[in-house]
Amino acid sequence: MFRSFLATLFLLAAMISQAQNVRFYAETESKQVPADGYFELYFKVENGIGKDIQPPAMNDFTILGGPNYSSQTSIDNGKVNKSCTFTYVLQPKSTGTFQIGSATVTVDGKSYTSAPVQVEVVKAVMPTGLAERAKHGEEVFVQMEVDQKEPYVGQQVILDYVIYSRINITTYRFESESKYNGAFAKPFANFDAGAKMRNINGYQYQRRVIRRIALFPQQSGNLRIDPAVITLGIPMEDDIFGALLSSTRPKQVRTNSLDLNIKALPQPAPKNFLGTVGQFEYEVTCDKNKLSTDDAAMLSFKISGNGDLKTIQAPTMQSDENMDFYPPEVLEDTEEERSGEFIGSKTYVVDVTPKKAGNFEIKVPDFVYFDPKQHSYKTLSVEPLPITVTQGNEKPIDKDTPLAVTKESIPFFSRYKTTILAGAGIILLSLIGFIAFKRKKDTFEEKGIVQEKPVEPVIVPDNSALENVTPPLEPSVDEQLNEAENTLTTGDIRSSLRRLYNILTGQLSKHFDIPLSRFNVDIVREKLIEEAVSSYLSDLIIRTLNTLEASSYGALPPGIDAEALFRDVREINDAISKTEGW
Repeated sequence: MFRSFLATLFLLAAMISQAQNVRFYAETESKQVPADGYFELYFKVENGIGKDIQPPAMNDFTILGGPNYSSQTSIDNGKVNKSCTFTYVLQPKSTGTFQIGSATVTVDGKSYTSAPVQVEVVKAVMPTGLAERAKHGEEVFVQMEVDQKEPYVGQQVILDYVIYSRINITTYRFESESKYNGAFAKPFANFDAGAKMRNINGYQYQRRVIRRIALFPQQSGNLRIDPAVITLGIPMEDDIFGALLSSTRPKQVRTNSLDLNIKALPQPAPKNFLGTVGQFEYEVTCDKNKLSTDDAAMLSFKISGNGDLKTIQAPTMQSDENMDFYPPEVLEDTEEERSGEFIGSKTYVVDVTPKKAGNFEIKVPDFVYFDPKQHSYKTLSVEPLPITVTQGNEKPIDKDTPLAVTKESIPFFSRYKTTILAGAGIILLSLIGFIAFKRKKDTFEEKGIVQEKPVEPVIVPDNSALENVTPPLEPSVDEQLNEAENTLTTGDIRSSLRRLYNILTGQLSKHFDIPLSRFNVDIVREKLIEEAVSSYLSDLIIRTLNTLEASSYGALPPGIDAEALFRDVREINDAISKTEGW
């Protein structure tokens, strides 16, 4: 109870601090860029609007554009948050690993400095089959591309679905894609989907990423990624109504397949290695370095990096003659998309209670992980944490003096006093009630009065007036959506999204014949597969369900776009109401 209370206070303090603090940092769209291409460098301000940015020297790159400024306003738990981004377009001058220095920006009259960011420029390698397809003069095709073809087990691999086109593409829809067997797949919600020009065999192609997925291989050996089938929408230039109706013709394309050679981790592994792969940072702190034997302290273990957070396990702290350590609890488990990959952070807390006064050191366990870039195991160590304990009010227990077991003779009445008095009270009240009832009965009999149960009058309803009454109609889905949107305009975002979630679950429950008591996302996913619903619509339904469920009954995700969710639900409803929508 006490530990949970402390953890809650710690979490609330962290949330309030995060909501109020301005954050200024730099990131790139990808940590690895080809030498013959260009990339975007972002300087981002969160929880504020920046101005007068002072960028660092970029002598290793040619600045093709920037700074381009954009701003965004979002609502998080009823609070208005503002952010902005300064974007530079850079082209590498040579291969190698380069560090882009710190920038400064002014927010509300205060200066902030970003941390440096590293970029690795590699020799341009033509993806398998790309030159061959361009050689045949294909006007449009889609390629699957990965940032590495020989990763280690557990290493994050970035998979992109990329459209190469010499014509305008207005829409796309995934009809099927790989199951990614042998890997844990996590789709990105935000990535650079802008078009970039690329010369392939003398042809100028627009290159655009349409889907990005992080893969975490789970076993060594060959990992095959099967081709995807995608339908593209191409404008019909010779259509006389094209200018008015924006007519398009469908073109179905098939991507390439990929084979990844997943390498096993080197053996033997260190003793404390638990399977974490990537690049990580390890920080351990204690909220108190001075306390008494009546108090408790809290250890905080924070592990951050780009690996699979599921493999990170809680630290083990063994109690000794000086300290008691309680089981660890997860305080924070967050993940964000940064520089084209997933970066996560997990924090555990451990409560500590001292057993005696004195000066002590808390020894912290090492954190061991495998670094795929260095091809070696890394051990992160933390210096012991000093702590001073003073004697509290509670009398210390001498461990060398055995505790005496004493028995005290307690009189029978003192031991069972409460039970005896309660029983006597019940008997007395029952006796008084019986005497009162008997007297009342005798009085009525003496006066010749006989009490009878009152007879309820029988009322025969006249249904003639109801014959022409039409029962009220249930509001249509469009009417329900309009009512929910009206709630949104009042500023009550949570209530509006909760109503939207109920509308969507009701429609899906009715269409798939799923009882609401059994309704969940997994069952909906099974039904979508059974009815062979298109990949695009299936993704839209699952994504919208998950977002609405999290927004309705948990904390509102930062930057949530409620209007976009309403559009998605209307699109799903239209598809349900039309047979061809599936």
